Amino acid sequence: MNDDDFCMISCLDFDNSKYSHVPILILEGFTLFECEPIFDRCNVRFFLTLVEEECRARRTERTYDPPDIPGYFDAAIWPGYVNHYSNFIQNRTGVTVFDGKTPIKDVWTQSLEIIACRLNEKYFFSENDAKKSIIA
Repeated sequence: MNDDDFCMISCLDFDNSKYSHVPILILEGFTLFECEPIFDRCNVRFFLTLVEEECRARRTERTYDPPDIPGYFDAAIWPGYVNHYSNFIQNRTGVTVFDGKTPIKDVWTQSLEIIACRLNEKYFFSENDAKKSIIA
């Protein structure tokens, strides 16, 4: 199985039927973490790091309209990423950071485990469960 096989939750060994009635909103875009009201309202937060060479390679593979001007990556894109990471991600609690080199299957699996745990805590953690955890 390769990374392309993990494009959907249904490809993973994960029973999502328990969560079918739970409202879930997925927001994408790393600069969302700069907005405290949005950050505070997110129950689960993930960030994938990327080394400069890989970031540059991915950016050059895309087509932009209008196209990037020469030197734009070095002047704006990479410094913006570094600045955002150091100001809003690094050493901040509440963000799970994945190394961009981690296989996508592992990222999916770990992400789903974290999400399921949060959903269970919020929607399925009963008073009996709470009592058991206090006693244990």
